[in-house]
Amino acid sequence: SKIRTLSDGYRILATLFMMLQEYQPVTMGGISFLILTLVGLIMVITGWSTHLSYLFAFGLALSFLGTIILCTGIILHAINMANREGAEHRRKLAHHQK
Repeated sequence: SKIRTLSDGYRILATLFMMLQEYQPVTMGGISFLILTLVGLIMVITGWSTHLSYLFAFGLALSFLGTIILCTGIILHAINMANREGAEHRRKLAHHQK
């Protein structure tokens, strides 16, 4: 068999990730937002209770990064919708011109 477990598995997962990012950017942004915000919140609480300022700051940065990713997903979703509507409009115009 010519299947290589790790490299082919990585390629399949990367393709799935890219397809999800392309067609469902809000879902990807939301999942990333939740994961980064939860990890960031845990780090903020741990940094606050143990007085470790670097942990507190890194937790805030992770939460901020999650918010940026969510906003990017929303913007990409709007762009995708505009592109699909434009393509539909062009298709209808081409159909009517025939």
